[in-house]
Amino acid sequence: MRGLLVACLLGAACRPAADRSGAAAGPLTVADDAGRTVTLAAPARRVVSLAPSSTELLFALGAGDRVVGRTTWCKYPPEARRVPVVGDGLSPNVEAIAARRPDLVVLYRSLLT
Repeated sequence: MRGLLVACLLGAACRPAADRSGAAAGPLTVADDAGRTVTLAAPARRVVSLAPSSTELLFALGAGDRVVGRTTWCKYPPEARRVPVVGDGLSPNVEAIAARRPDLVVLYRSLLT
């Protein structure tokens, strides 16, 4: 269930800036796993992924070209290895993340935490 929610969120957050009719997409508002409302002014164009599962979903959804940062553990699909590393998922380098100038940072929160 959580994977499906993440996939839907990532798909919506990284959708193209224009729909098929050519109209520009406006703000995007979604609820995160904690129930907080998150609003992006426009679909994310620069995404840092801090979890291998999120990286895989982004690439599977066709948004791999928008991934500008990943963890050392994000190694699949093979194209993900070309994306700069910003640390590992447990202790990401905040300065490295900020240097990538992301519109969206995606992380995974375990059910155990």
